[in-house]
Amino acid sequence: MLNNRKIQRTVSHAVEIDGIGVHSGERFSMTICPGEPDTGFVFQRTDLAHYPLIRGQWDLVSDTRMCTQLTNDKGVSIGTVEHLLAALVALEIDNALIQVNGPEIPILDGSSIDFIRAIKNVGLSDQESVRSYLKVLSPIEIKEETRFVRLEPSDHLNYHFSIDFFGGREGMKPQERSWNWSSSSFEKNIAPARTFGFFEDAQKLQAIGLAKGASLENAIVIKEGAVLNTEGLRFPDEFVRHKILDAVGDLALAGAPFLGGYISHNGGHELNNRLLRKIFASPKSYEMVTL
Repeated sequence: MLNNRKIQRTVSHAVEIDGIGVHSGERFSMTICPGEPDTGFVFQRTDLAHYPLIRGQWDLVSDTRMCTQLTNDKGVSIGTVEHLLAALVALEIDNALIQVNGPEIPILDGSSIDFIRAIKNVGLSDQESVRSYLKVLSPIEIKEETRFVRLEPSDHLNYHFSIDFFGGREGMKPQERSWNWSSSSFEKNIAPARTFGFFEDAQKLQAIGLAKGASLENAIVIKEGAVLNTEGLRFPDEFVRHKILDAVGDLALAGAPFLGGYISHNGGHELNNRLLRKIFASPKSYEMVTL
């Protein structure tokens, strides 16, 4: 610690990962490199001229259909960032340069666990810069019909997520989970939870250019209320655990870890980004602190 305060961290060495993009269906290579102090998460498109950079921040979110996509002021985008960001946050990494030779982060198995394992293999390094936290001072909420997301004051980060958006599909029941943040608990209880989708929706998504790379290898696929993956579910409530994982990744775009409570019912990428936009438009609702 620097003067007994929590300090920033980055990866000790470059981490190389490759895999399929769940929406494009193409294979991409990615390298997570050490980041300079106070730079946050920065993406770099190595397949394009001049290797353009895209900062991982809330006001650059350009699309939230089925994933979170970022676009810089030159129109260069990077998509499906949320699972990687959740892994970085889980390991208490503050700064990283993520180089990708395409427009999408590899989906791997549809969770965050493989990112975490790859990063832990190279280790982490402390940096000579103090870590800041975003402390929620007053409730902030985005509500829309049967869904909402909310941040409220708390001395520590905790999540409560409920889902009931299966539209009466056979065999699909509501799920609910409360979870208190810790790095070790995330790795064990949240990181392995995979993304999911419905077999009957696949053609509709592919018609609009999404889910071209989706398969039983990188998603839970549900058909008529039954899970098609031969290994079944990793947790009885894997769906809601993955929604918490997504929220962790989406909130990482705030640029600092939260101190507060996150509550959601049927939330998702769009509402999470609208929540960040609202809190930053309300300066009295938060303050930046060090611990």
